[in-house]
Amino acid sequence: MDEQDFKDLYGLMRGNSDATSVMDAQGLFALKDYQQTLEKLQGIQQRYESSKIRVMRTKIEESGGRKSSEQEAKERRLQKKQTRYREVMEKLDEMQAALPTLIQRAEARKAREQSQQAAVVDQSHEDTIDGEASEELTHSGEEQSPSLEQFIREFVAAPAATNQRDLIDRCFKVRPVSDAKDVRAGELYFIDGGGQTYLALVRKSDNPERVRLKSAITGERLRTIDLPTFLKLGQRDRVVRLKPLPQNSGSSQRTQTSTSAPAPTPAPQTTAAAPPIEDDDDVVIGGNALQESAETAKILDKGAFSQLADAANRSGICPGADLIAHVRDRDFRMGNFQDALQTMEGIYGKFTAAAASRTAQLRQEDAAIQSGRVKMSPKDLAAKRARDAAQNQLVERARNRFSRVLDGLRVLLRKETGEG
Repeated sequence: MDEQDFKDLYGLMRGNSDATSVMDAQGLFALKDYQQTLEKLQGIQQRYESSKIRVMRTKIEESGGRKSSEQEAKERRLQKKQTRYREVMEKLDEMQAALPTLIQRAEARKAREQSQQAAVVDQSHEDTIDGEASEELTHSGEEQSPSLEQFIREFVAAPAATNQRDLIDRCFKVRPVSDAKDVRAGELYFIDGGGQTYLALVRKSDNPERVRLKSAITGERLRTIDLPTFLKLGQRDRVVRLKPLPQNSGSSQRTQTSTSAPAPTPAPQTTAAAPPIEDDDDVVIGGNALQESAETAKILDKGAFSQLADAANRSGICPGADLIAHVRDRDFRMGNFQDALQTMEGIYGKFTAAAASRTAQLRQEDAAIQSGRVKMSPKDLAAKRARDAAQNQLVERARNRFSRVLDGLRVLLRKETGEG
């Protein structure tokens, strides 16, 4: 079983509402999360089978008399549908039958990893960034973030992906992975595979369309992932790039003054040894980053953006919903509240315009129904009313989420500029 099986299944199910779930299952399989892959395929099969049961139970009538061309065409279409549905079900059965063996192997490998975790935090890791990262995981301010050894211990001990993400946010600058330029050899990535998480290093690859990985904890090679799948996981915030926090110059000066060596190393040499800043948002906002992050979270946290993105997508009328995650992972995470507010206000303006247009359209439809220009049965009219009411609730939920985020950004911006 390999990724080609998922592509074949997707081709058979193309046009079905569960076709996108097949791609999700492919991403889980690429991360070697076979248990979640199996559960995803089981859910797809259950929904698919229940939605096609009426077609599969329909029998083609066999009569000795001559059939009309229309009836023959109808029977041919039915037979073609039933054949394709059987192929889908057989493919799902075949793939699910292969997964239990892979699950057992993954569990055995995980058990071996756990037995090796006590030794893998040694400084003799094979990865190429340990030496730099252990020197640069220092926050500005009085507190210092843990060394790489301590970070790995805490990461392994963290019971869930949410706790691991909190730990990562304290020790690293988190970069979104949205296009090919964000995938760089030798850099550290956090991957959320659903049931299992990974700290992975990107290895050098001769094929730019394949992302080769190895575990930053055990040094074991992980399954190679094709670049489109890796980027799709990044766009869903399930893969992020981790950059060490740069040292504050004041912290370097305090370290030098407290050292008893007769000839301390000049500050310019220490600065030159650090990796170059690649873009503007590498700069740490002044002050203690941990304290600022905690104070910011009391007013507005990343969860509010995630809830807004979900509500905006569910509303079905927000054209800029995909930008919300981008604002969360770049502008808000880096403290660029002015840019975040401007972008969010632009998205909200488009949303309100779409909501007003939808309201006007619903009024026109109601007027047409009441005047008799559009005829609907009582059953269809009741169904339409129920759909409109459900959609109205989703739109209002998104509107409330927008207000929560925009108000929070305005408070943070006033606090930053000293106006509040």
